[in-house]
Amino acid sequence: MSRGTMRTSARVSSHLLIHVNLLLTLSSGAGLATAARLKWDPSTYVVVRELVPTEYRVFAAVLCAASFALMLLAHLGGAALLTRPSPARRTMLYTFAALMSVLVMCELVFMSWALGRLLAWLHSPDAAVVYEALDLRDEIRTIMRFINRLYPLPAEINELLEEVEQDLPRNLYVAGAGVVLVALSQPLSIALACVAARGATDGAHGDAAGDRGLSRSTTDDGDIFHSDSKKPLIKYQNGRLVAL
Repeated sequence: MSRGTMRTSARVSSHLLIHVNLLLTLSSGAGLATAARLKWDPSTYVVVRELVPTEYRVFAAVLCAASFALMLLAHLGGAALLTRPSPARRTMLYTFAALMSVLVMCELVFMSWALGRLLAWLHSPDAAVVYEALDLRDEIRTIMRFINRLYPLPAEINELLEEVEQDLPRNLYVAGAGVVLVALSQPLSIALACVAARGATDGAHGDAAGDRGLSRSTTDDGDIFHSDSKKPLIKYQNGRLVAL
């Protein structure tokens, strides 16, 4: 790959990485908000919290930590892109790519653990009880309507169950879209950071060479000198500029 092509690729990758960082920042904010809701909202996912309390708490903690780490990495990438082409910028971009790779690996490990725990729970006696309750949900609602004539609490519980049943598909769609967005953005940011880092020092060398080749200095007499040779290129003489 020629140096010009590498510089162009690095420039395009830097611009794309800015937009990917915006998506990562947005995803990290959504993750932090979801983690806070899982922790403090008493009406959110109450069934899941009661069925798998350990996994629920671990998921909330990991979601908070991963979102915070993602936010910090997005800021690191933004800081690297604001730095002039130099070895420092290249180091920051490679550091961003390496830390993002570590974060992706940690997420994959946690997802594997969570999937294993979920499969184990689906074959447990607790899951069998849940299956039986789902089969009897129509009968349970009928009983609640009857008891509601004597006491209003069953009606409130029934409304809560209906709300959970209606919100569950929408929550799953939103969660799935967020997972897909993060799953695509993180590897893309790693690739863009590596490409941008490859052209970081080349751009610095090119800029330095251009500055040396195009720099000029002017004397009090109006003579323009080359910065290296100090030889006058143009001289002001008899009211006109004379090229030497």
